[in-house]
Amino acid sequence: MGAAALAAAPLWAQPEWPMYQADAAHRGASQVDPRPASMALRWRVQLATSRLNPISVAAGRVFASNAVYFQSASLWAVDTSDGTVAWEAGVGAPFSVNPASYAGGRVYMQTCNHSSDTYLHCRDAATGQRLFSAPFQAQWERYQAPTVVDGVAYFNGGYYGGMYAVDAVTGQQLWFTSLPQYDEWTPAVDADHAYAFVGGDLYALRRNDGQQAFRIHDPGWSWSGWSSPGAVVLGDQQDAFVTSSGRLVRFDLVSRTVSYEVPGGFAGQPAFAHDAAYGLRNGELTAVEQASGQVLWSWRPTSSTLTGEVLLSASHAFVRDNSSTYMVDLSTQTAAWTWNESGYLAIDGGALYIARADGSLTCVGFAALPAPQSVSPARSPYGDPSPTVTLRGSGFAQGTTATVMFGQTAATQVVVVNDQTITCVPPASGPGVVDVVVETVIGRGVLPSGYAFTPAMTAPTMVRRGGTVDLEYHVHAGDTVLAALSAPPGGSIAMPPLRGALCLDPGSLFVILAVPSWPFERFRAVIDIPDDPALVGASVLAQAVAGSSLAAPPFAGAWTNCIQFTIQ
Repeated sequence: MGAAALAAAPLWAQPEWPMYQADAAHRGASQVDPRPASMALRWRVQLATSRLNPISVAAGRVFASNAVYFQSASLWAVDTSDGTVAWEAGVGAPFSVNPASYAGGRVYMQTCNHSSDTYLHCRDAATGQRLFSAPFQAQWERYQAPTVVDGVAYFNGGYYGGMYAVDAVTGQQLWFTSLPQYDEWTPAVDADHAYAFVGGDLYALRRNDGQQAFRIHDPGWSWSGWSSPGAVVLGDQQDAFVTSSGRLVRFDLVSRTVSYEVPGGFAGQPAFAHDAAYGLRNGELTAVEQASGQVLWSWRPTSSTLTGEVLLSASHAFVRDNSSTYMVDLSTQTAAWTWNESGYLAIDGGALYIARADGSLTCVGFAALPAPQSVSPARSPYGDPSPTVTLRGSGFAQGTTATVMFGQTAATQVVVVNDQTITCVPPASGPGVVDVVVETVIGRGVLPSGYAFTPAMTAPTMVRRGGTVDLEYHVHAGDTVLAALSAPPGGSIAMPPLRGALCLDPGSLFVILAVPSWPFERFRAVIDIPDDPALVGASVLAQAVAGSSLAAPPFAGAWTNCIQFTIQ
């Protein structure tokens, strides 16, 4: 049997698109869940006569620039509600004008012109006022949008290639690290490292000083030019994905090896969500299982091939060919919607945006299923008055006024603050971990195990002999935890002044752990199940008591909910 503290699970990107492929991991995924039948033109605006770069969407605005070559160029901020241009800022006529990112009320964009007019520009997102222009070294290069994380902008540059880190408020250079000279990429960033895939190697640079932490070679890489378009995609299992020499390659960031490669004509920018990587293989949208590399399915239009990037929502993929945009249902692998325009794509909580080669920007609005993503605070002691909590996600303001359920009971004082925020008061409830459900006339969205009435526990209902059972306890920091098992049937034995009731059978009760003053809010116990055929079909009850004073008066504590599991 083992025990450990539990860390919070990583979240998807917020319902905005503030940088290249949505976030610093460049997964190209959003938890928004558009309804295909509701997709309709909201507005279209002509910004330029030249091709637009990839766009970002945040703070109620689309940030767009035009991709020109020694011609007058601009950066625009366009209101997402009606397509009006909030501001336009000229950026001169350099060799390259590149896509923009948004972070913390600021917009960041690179221009490149060899030894002159080569800057990371920062502007106020609300007004367009220039806040700084930080020079960097380069030759004749193009880039994806900077990756801005925790007040630092990471970007591709260097006279002979490399990565910069610049203070996102002051523009002061923090570090520069030389890398092989390739352009058209942007760093991927996690808690510790900034990543680039160039010249057949995945480089991991330490965020604090830019020193190389490790490098993983791709033995199947072959040279095809001095550009490395796109970005590394970081998965959620300490892994990373790239397209390289016609293959989808997965790197294991722990063992620092190539985990697998899937051959067959992969190109463009992949995406990641739903335990799978999605890429374009010979012009087809192809889903690859994260762990094994098995190809799960493929889809393509009837008479064309797909190109560019892949965008993922909670239930669909958005892809494009040279003339149309497609919404592909991930469950049926069929096209649920088609739009006769194509370009760089971005999505937020209420619309799909298409930045076109003719300089126009199109907004296709939609109704979306509510998608709760987090609750704060995410717990309260059962039996105490519930606190007001804040739900964050998307799709809350569409349709009718939202209702919120915690398990099977409705919350009260529900206030839809905006499409991404709800406040409410959870119901009074007994102990346990419950789903949080938000429902509108459009449909319902579920945050599984989103709220805990503590102390509480979770466990699987079926376990295998010879395997393990994973018991998780939600307690309060400093609590003593006593956990026990018994055979059914259980009962309901009040033991005041402890809150709640003992459900276990006292005659067969067996204490499995006693942990004094546990310093975290979660506790996990992994119990080995004997490989004994006689146990098949046996049922077991599990419960715990947790509190600050279980051994002596005043005996402050409470019983968790009771869980029954069966051995297979």
